[in-house]
Amino acid sequence: MRTCFFALFVLGSTSSVASAQGFPSFESSRGPPPGYTGQVFELQQDYPDTAPPQSPRPWDAIDFRSQPAAYLRAVLDFALEGTVDNNGLVARPGWFHAPWMTSGCNGREFSHGLTRELASGPRSVHPQQDGFLENWAVSLYDERGGYTIGRVWSDPNGPPAPQHADFPTGATAIKFLFTTATPAQVPYLEGSIEIEAHVYPDAGRNPCTAPEVPRQMRTMRLLQVDVAVADDRATDTGWVFGTFIYDGAQPAPRIWDRLVPVAVAWDNESEVTSRLRDDGAFVNPDLTHGWVNADLLEPESDPRAAFVLHFGLGGRANGPVDNPISSCLSCHARAATVDWSLAGARRVLPTVPPGVGSVGAYPIEQFAEFFGDVPPGFVPVAIEPSRRHLDYSLQLAVGIRNYCNQHSSDPACRATSPAPPPSAPLTFASAPLASTSRVDEELARIGRGDEDPWRARRADNWDATAVAQHVPETSAHEPPQPVAEARAGAHEGPPTTLLAGILLSVLAAIGAAAVRARSKR
Repeated sequence: MRTCFFALFVLGSTSSVASAQGFPSFESSRGPPPGYTGQVFELQQDYPDTAPPQSPRPWDAIDFRSQPAAYLRAVLDFALEGTVDNNGLVARPGWFHAPWMTSGCNGREFSHGLTRELASGPRSVHPQQDGFLENWAVSLYDERGGYTIGRVWSDPNGPPAPQHADFPTGATAIKFLFTTATPAQVPYLEGSIEIEAHVYPDAGRNPCTAPEVPRQMRTMRLLQVDVAVADDRATDTGWVFGTFIYDGAQPAPRIWDRLVPVAVAWDNESEVTSRLRDDGAFVNPDLTHGWVNADLLEPESDPRAAFVLHFGLGGRANGPVDNPISSCLSCHARAATVDWSLAGARRVLPTVPPGVGSVGAYPIEQFAEFFGDVPPGFVPVAIEPSRRHLDYSLQLAVGIRNYCNQHSSDPACRATSPAPPPSAPLTFASAPLASTSRVDEELARIGRGDEDPWRARRADNWDATAVAQHVPETSAHEPPQPVAEARAGAHEGPPTTLLAGILLSVLAAIGAAAVRARSKR
């Protein structure tokens, strides 16, 4: 099969580090070297000023519970229509990147705008993979998602407004993940898209530890594509997450049609604790709010056929290069505001339990904390209600974290600010054991004077502050980086499991009440 070289997101010949709108595309210190004549990434940041129309989506008539693969394919086709053509990836009008993803060890590289993801250890992607792999990715949001990104980041020279982290129904995101693996290491990558990107070499150690390893141009191949959709039919979370793998054995002439669905999930199913310490790829019949592709469990006779060596924890939905002690949904659910008044790792909400390096060592007593369902919108974090979730957007969380690394004294970098809105939201301090009826009363009391049409989707959304993300370190996706060491460790000492369970139950009740409130509008 012929290998394909593609250009990603080249929307002009400019090599300017910052666009006219002001958000930089990459750090100037990591820009093109002297004499470089190749393509240069440009951040797509002309975010919509007004809410885009709520037109029907192709997957609206597809039930992700009964037709998960068909639902995922409809979402993928929609996203690809706006981000690719026969010659590669092109950010067409109406698709946008998130800003502030440039700084730190995992920040954007200059040629394609890729950010560093979690590295893959030997034989974690394929039995023939004899060394570590660097994995890098670029994500885009459609107009509805771009509208929310633009509200949070309305001023390139000012602080974020995380209280606007509330994506409308139908908001869609897609992520293209590339790896340094060769077809000799991962045979099913034969014929995949190849690009040249400015990333780290195989240094035999963490390239982010001092002294940082210099980046270099390397060949990378498309291995995984993730999609996410804000869908109110996912009543507990408001989101559906799915992932695809490139399959070199697929006969389709178009590369994009060789992407095979791996898994989809719309609920963390924290009540299902079976097989939490089982390693490898398997179907867990106890999980009913997600789907994994059983056809990918075993290698086929064709060495170019894709297969996976693991899913997420307990058999939950996850991508082939993602962290097996997490899952797509649980990792993104941990996107939350930071608190720069705290020290070190405690500033950022961890995506996985601190210090856990394998499935067999997963601390069962912390499972409910990391896999509890989180209502959509800008809602309190169950065990730390002074923090707020960022509606499953790790891109927002990482961007705000990066901003706070440079503006630590900004009020937006403190969990207690800005001040609550005039209609104070329900807080755990005032109603730690709120019943469903109490939640209904609170939702009715809060009301919404805001005429913004997106508000109708998230009645369970409250205004406040923000920061965090799917940034590098011990997160489920990205590797460690000195600045916010071990993104794990947001807590000192073991968590209070009983309290966490109670607060997660309260959040579940709030989410259910909010869905009922939305359905009456």
